[in-house]
Amino acid sequence: MMQRWSKVIARLSLTCWLGAAIFFVAVAIRPIRSPFLDSQSKALLASLLFPGYYAFGFSLLSVGWVATCLSGPRRLSWQLLWISLALGIATADWIWIYSPLAEMTRLQWVEQAAPPASFRGYHLASMAINSVGLLCSAIAAVLACQPERAESVIKAAT
Repeated sequence: MMQRWSKVIARLSLTCWLGAAIFFVAVAIRPIRSPFLDSQSKALLASLLFPGYYAFGFSLLSVGWVATCLSGPRRLSWQLLWISLALGIATADWIWIYSPLAEMTRLQWVEQAAPPASFRGYHLASMAINSVGLLCSAIAAVLACQPERAESVIKAAT
């Protein structure tokens, strides 16, 4: 019974993370790229939105990781590997890319300073590493949503 609920929780958390990330990119990024807002307003929006994006991602991926561990030996191989990669990528992004980028954005908003020359490089790196992390998350979600093989379903029913 625990394995069945763990599979459901893993499926929900991984697919919810993908949906949330896609929604964030489709909806929340629009105002930041809008020509109608000045750079200080864009910096403020980024500093308000992105911490929630990362917190949501870490939370849902962590729940997916734990649920996958509890969902039985079949799920402990590839699915766990892809979730672990996504979490590792998100952690590396948070430490080495997002944190310096957030500090640059904070200084831009608080001190009304122009972003440093390295801002664009960090921003491009963040977009690239987030894309790779989401790809890993998508692969894990697809693996989580795969139907059980017939023999494992029969074995579980008996």
